Amino acid sequence: MTGAAPAPAPADEADAAGQLFPAAELDRIPTELRRSLSWMFDQLRRQTGIDELSVDNVVDELTQQIEEFAQTHIVQAVARSWRGWRTVQEAARRTAGPPPTTETLVLGPHSLESEFTRTVELIVNERKIAETPIVLKLTFTTDQARVTVSAGRAVRLRPGQTTVVAEVTASGEPILSVQRPVRLPRSIPLGRSRAAGPDSRGGPLDEPNDEPNDEPNDEPNDEPNDGASDPDGHRR
Repeated sequence: MTGAAPAPAPADEADAAGQLFPAAELDRIPTELRRSLSWMFDQLRRQTGIDELSVDNVVDELTQQIEEFAQTHIVQAVARSWRGWRTVQEAARRTAGPPPTTETLVLGPHSLESEFTRTVELIVNERKIAETPIVLKLTFTTDQARVTVSAGRAVRLRPGQTTVVAEVTASGEPILSVQRPVRLPRSIPLGRSRAAGPDSRGGPLDEPNDEPNDEPNDEPNDEPNDGASDPDGHRR
């Protein structure tokens, strides 16, 4: 992605709402759309003859769509990212049985990337004038993590200290970008659905089937083993 490096954001402000982006970042969306997509609006004026009021309406629609897409709960995004990770999917297949088994993946420093996309149709005077892809890219970096997989299902994540880089683009142009530490529960349920295939692309983010909790870590007190579960450098 092009553009300036993600700006640090206060952890307490965004964490209070459990959101990826603090409110101050979301308030900047209309301004960033007009600046970053000025080339697109100029092109639409030339090709379709839309007036400034129509441009204002397009900006309002894109702002609403990006706000809905970006206001993703942090724990929800973490759970979805880990459920869709290839190594977790492979462990789910191994543990499905018969007989069913349980594995705990123990990781050292690790980064996990996910990308979510939606396409917004821009309609003016009942006429479709353009399509704009909106992409949310997340990179979670943790100093250690444990993922429990049992009987073909991703069950629970116990993350270490975690930092997130969250970026939103529209038509390939940067709109939102933030990098900050996040405070996660010690134990995050990964849902009851079987981990049958990667789900880190496309569609709105789906919520885990269980609420996150702060229960004590009841997994064996193993030391993180970088090589056992992530032999290619802790990056997917």
